[in-house]
Amino acid sequence: MLWPPTQIVSTVVAIRADTSLPVWRFEATDRIRCSPAYAGGLLCFGADNGVFYALDGESGELKWFLKTARAVRSAPAIVNGVIYFGTNDSKVYALDAAAGKQKWVFDADDDVYAAIAVSDVVWVACTNGTLYGLDPNRGTERWRIPFVGAGGLYSAPAVEGRYAYLAAKDRIYKVAASGVANPLGDALSARITAPPALGRRYLYVGCENGTLYALDAARGQPVWTHKFHGAIAAQPLITGNLVVAGGSQGEVVALDALTGAVRWYYQELAPWAPERDALYALMAAAASGGNLYLSWDDGNLACLSPDALDTSPPEISRRTPEPGSPGGAVAPTSEMVIGANLYDEGSGVNPADVHITLDGKPLELTHRPSGDYYYALPGSKSAPSLEDGWHTVAITAQDQRGNKASDTWTFLVHGEAAPEEGKTVTPGSVGRTERY
Repeated sequence: MLWPPTQIVSTVVAIRADTSLPVWRFEATDRIRCSPAYAGGLLCFGADNGVFYALDGESGELKWFLKTARAVRSAPAIVNGVIYFGTNDSKVYALDAAAGKQKWVFDADDDVYAAIAVSDVVWVACTNGTLYGLDPNRGTERWRIPFVGAGGLYSAPAVEGRYAYLAAKDRIYKVAASGVANPLGDALSARITAPPALGRRYLYVGCENGTLYALDAARGQPVWTHKFHGAIAAQPLITGNLVVAGGSQGEVVALDALTGAVRWYYQELAPWAPERDALYALMAAAASGGNLYLSWDDGNLACLSPDALDTSPPEISRRTPEPGSPGGAVAPTSEMVIGANLYDEGSGVNPADVHITLDGKPLELTHRPSGDYYYALPGSKSAPSLEDGWHTVAITAQDQRGNKASDTWTFLVHGEAAPEEGKTVTPGSVGRTERY
């Protein structure tokens, strides 16, 4: 068989950071499931066909490639002119970045899905739950640590100097470059689903239940937490004094790195969905030149910039209850929901600046990632939530740039059956008429 095959399956695209216009496009012959690495003008990544590619970062031209026996899903690391990556046939490779020549190969006990981390040792996490420490120059094994019951290791540790912080199931372990591992703090509330990120003072860890932890890096005790809607898949991004993270329902939040206070909020929603209900998981975040680049698992890439123009206010839709009239009264039930849906395609709705009142009284709102803001009135059929008659809902909202939106509507509560067609009804007996 001739190499390489001609069928095109995946593409890598370079785009201009300021305009999003494509610069070059490289077509690979199988699925690409790992993040690329860039250093010294070289862009490197692997594919499911076992090919490891090295492209010229400026032109996108293929400089060299290496064919391995199985899929390459381990994100590479480029350190001091050497590229390190793992494969699905239990191998770890070290290649000379300039020519692609093999320096050494190590045979692990199981597949390597996790990205490779490099410091004084090469940190290799395997799917059988074993962490290896390899000599960076010769590829020989210095030590191995089996994490029994971890269910496999799928993310690289966060490395600083001679220590690494490894996620195994619902625990964080602090591992020395000498091969000594100790649990850091207690078990967390759920399985860890994102690679941990190490900041100046805290370790940031995302879990399957949507909880983001800021842990004291010395003792492992939680300093603060933030709850997302859905699992956290992307490694938290530390930029300046902020931590940026997202859940599996499209939300992205920037938090104060020390206190956990929300600095801004952004919501990614499916642009093709008429009701804008389809939500996506944040897969990667990167900061460069004062801008923030976000990638979701629907293939969309967004650039958030402090200088981006945004003059449009949030949109208000799906008012609940709908604006009513004597012919469409709302019957009292055991629970009545008051609210609306808000969407802003610019800087995003600021949840802290959404306020809804019912008959002039403020409501304590629940917020869903779909953009619904609502309050459920308690009650029962014997004790209705609201008295018969007209009621007024008022909503005010702002986006992250301060653009404001507001709306007011009325609805009618009527405990009796709706009047039959043709039956005469005295207007005063069911409410009052308002002109719009």
